[in-house]
Amino acid sequence: MRHIPVFLLLFLSSVILPACEGGSGPRNPLKVFVAGSLAEVFDQIEIDFEKEHPDCDVVTLCQGSQSLRLQIEQGAAMDVVVLANEAHMEALFQGGFVEPPRRFAGNRLALIVPEENPAGIQSLADLDKATGLILGGKTVPVGIYADKLIERLGRRYGNEFKERVLSAVVSREHNTRLVRGKIQLGAGDAAIVFHTDALHTKNVKTIQVPDELNVEGVYMMGKSSKATEHDIINDWISFLVSAKGQDILVEHGFVR
Repeated sequence: MRHIPVFLLLFLSSVILPACEGGSGPRNPLKVFVAGSLAEVFDQIEIDFEKEHPDCDVVTLCQGSQSLRLQIEQGAAMDVVVLANEAHMEALFQGGFVEPPRRFAGNRLALIVPEENPAGIQSLADLDKATGLILGGKTVPVGIYADKLIERLGRRYGNEFKERVLSAVVSREHNTRLVRGKIQLGAGDAAIVFHTDALHTKNVKTIQVPDELNVEGVYMMGKSSKATEHDIINDWISFLVSAKGQDILVEHGFVR
């Protein structure tokens, strides 16, 4: 998956891009904005989609959902946007930037700690032992879901437990990859991340969140309301919700 810088994306948005269609000419781009937690799985989705559409080059911008929303609101052009939060997508829909969005996948939360586990955290009940807790920002999907999880922990273990956990927060990051990266670098002793992040993070120990406490993250996709090349965009959306696309997501730890 080719990730392109914002300045180049804005440049591309200023020129007219032809549709992906048959022929011997150059491969034409399909611009897709992708939430950061989907980076690894969308590598595989891109490969499989391009096998079926060899004249189409899927060009992605992979960042935090709140950052993608802001860029779209400021005029950055895209064909499809995929976000990890319903509220951010609803704002784009209400603003007239995307057509009615749809859910296509879900995710869960997990707790990660360094391999040496200096705080001795063995379960969520030990989370108040943390002295350096890393979370996503309050407008970042993984941070929004983490705050909901902490609220549930407070109802189970008491308000004092919740307050001790919140007092241990030393950093709130702009996207989920930065959250997990802090633990890999030893800059914290625990972090709440997406389950799929934990699967792709080396040199950490994963602590599962029980189903009764877990929070489901919802992934939404929306087609640009300004789109003109509908066929290939519709093919991309159909691929994501197809049995093949859903199987790829499940293989990478997502929920149908």
